[in-house]
Amino acid sequence: MKKGEKKLLSALSVTLVIVMALMGCSGSGGNTASPKSDSPSSQNNETPSTGDAFVLGEKPLEFSFYGYYDWYTMPDWGADLATKWIQENKKVNVVPVSSGGVAKNKLSTMIVSGELPDVIWMEPGAEVEKLRSEGMLVPFDDYLDKYPNLKKWAGESTLELLRSPDGKLYQFPNWYTTQPNGNAGYLVNKKIY
Repeated sequence: MKKGEKKLLSALSVTLVIVMALMGCSGSGGNTASPKSDSPSSQNNETPSTGDAFVLGEKPLEFSFYGYYDWYTMPDWGADLATKWIQENKKVNVVPVSSGGVAKNKLSTMIVSGELPDVIWMEPGAEVEKLRSEGMLVPFDDYLDKYPNLKKWAGESTLELLRSPDGKLYQFPNWYTTQPNGNAGYLVNKKIY
């Protein structure tokens, strides 16, 4: 595999992990700003009943993704080998939302309209706090015990550092581990390596 392909696969894997964490959070009733529709995206965001685990690939999963960077343009999903495999074998489709080179303006417009994407990739700061204060984010707290790897590798001190003024955790970075895997700690399956 070429070096560029490895970086792309790594970036897409990080995105997928973050997306899956956020999609798991979407069933808790937190985001009331997203419009309800009969789109494939809204039909596939069903919360499984208690005791049922979500199995990636059993049902199609589609979500929108916004990269909050003026320079970022998401590559076409399914155009490369990695995302094509994910799309075909795991039934995951990612719909990009472009910033058009004006990320801050685009985010402000989405906040005002109440039409946010399912996932927003961004830096911590004022924009995250604005989304939180508007009630547009779902906290991770209920999921930290259910999916303990993030809690285990981040540690309590990192989690406390990331908490918002209301005491809840709404964001999760890719730099959270001090393990030798650097800021891609959750990409490595140690059972294989």
